This record gives sequence, C-alpha cells and structure tokens, in this order.
Amino acid sequence: MYQGYTKRWRKLWDSDLANHPNASHLFAYLIDHAAWKETETGYRYQCVILKRGEVLIGRESLSKKIGLTSRMIRTNLNYLKTTNRITIKTTNRFSVISIINYDIYQSNEDNNDQQNDQQSDQQATSKRPASDHIEELKELKELKPVCVSRPKRTRKAITYTDEFESFWSRYPRGVGKGEAFIEWQKVIIDGYPAEKVIKAAGEYADQVRREGRDDSKIRHACRFLKKDFWKDYCFKEKGIA
Repeated sequence: MYQGYTKRWRKLWDSDLANHPNASHLFAYLIDHAAWKETETGYRYQCVILKRGEVLIGRESLSKKIGLTSRMIRTNLNYLKTTNRITIKTTNRFSVISIINYDIYQSNEDNNDQQNDQQSDQQATSKRPASDHIEELKELKELKPVCVSRPKRTRKAITYTDEFESFWSRYPRGVGKGEAFIEWQKVIIDGYPAEKVIKAAGEYADQVRREGRDDSKIRHACRFLKKDFWKDYCFKEKGIA
C-alpha cells in the first residue's frame, strides 16, 4: 500500500498550513499513508476495507510514529477537518481518515496507462481476421467441462515471538497457548514492557508452587493477561501496576 509516489502542491507553503507546522506534518503523513486504491487492512484482529484516499490510525501508535502527543494529534486532526482537508470516521478502537481531493496528491496516471493498454489490446483484437475468431469458437465447443474441487482450508501456523515463548515457559499452566498469545499482543501494543509481564508470570508461578495449588485453581494464561491480573505481580512499580 505504501509503494510509489505522492504529489504535493508547492502552494501548500503559501497556505495556512505554513503557520501550523504540526498540522502540516500530520497532513503529510496522512497523504503518504493513504490507500491509493481500495485496500483490505487490519487493526487489532479486525478486518477493515479502506477506500482510495483513506488511512486508518490509532492515536497512540500514530503518536509514536510522528512524535506528536495524542492531544496534539486530536487538535490538529480537528484543524484539518475544519479547514475541509479531511473527514473523520471514529470507532471506539480506531479512526478512518478520508483525504478530501485526494486525487490532487495521488496521480491517476498509472490507471490511465493501464486503461490505454487495454484499449490498444482491444483494438488489435478487433482487427484480427474473422477466420481466427471462427477457429477459436470451434475450439471452445470441443472443450469438455472440468469439475474442479475446492481446495481445503488449512489453518495457518502461529509464529510465536521469543518474548512470548519466554513468558509461556514461566507460566504455571500450559493451556490455551494461542488465545494467550492474542492477549499477549494486546498487552504489548498497549505499551507495557515485555520483561515486566514475563517477570509477573514467574512471580505467579512461584506463588502457585508455594501454595501447592491444583491445576484447576490456576488461571489460564489468557485470563491472566486479559484481566490484568499480571499487574498484581510486578511489585506495583510506578506506571506498571
């Protein structure tokens, strides 16, 4: 989705954006990362279809990428919206930004070239002798229908990260690894250090061994992560628990 080039007017530097560097920086990012054609993407395990000129953002992740705080991003998005440069569709998990007049910044020349090529092919075909078309029809009539079986779906193998494997090796109950990995990724995306979560797993395992708990009374790792129980085993350090 991010291949190719975009175009920007030099006139932008004579506009109000010249006096709003943060808005200009944010607008440039949105232009460069917008889908140039309808594109399927994902955000935290949710499939999203982006139309041409749209870009999906989460304020926290965008803040890390462009160096603006979440509040600054919200303020400058509102500025771009009130100046009729973008529209915003917001959910409780992410926002989809649509760039108004996107064709100004992303040329349609590639699409035009493709259409010209198709027209040339059609013209060349129309000039072929009628005998060629007759022979093709004969060949088509002689073809026998073939029954094609639909391929069986196969589950993709999950590739676990080294940090998660370290967490899993310390956790006292080895049930539901795939579900636990999904919750692990959410915790890491939210900005918590992996080493703290790994350490919490070890502390919980030590407690379980000391108390001699039966397996049925040990939380699944998925629930341990999802319900933030792991924070109770990080010695309540500032900013973590």
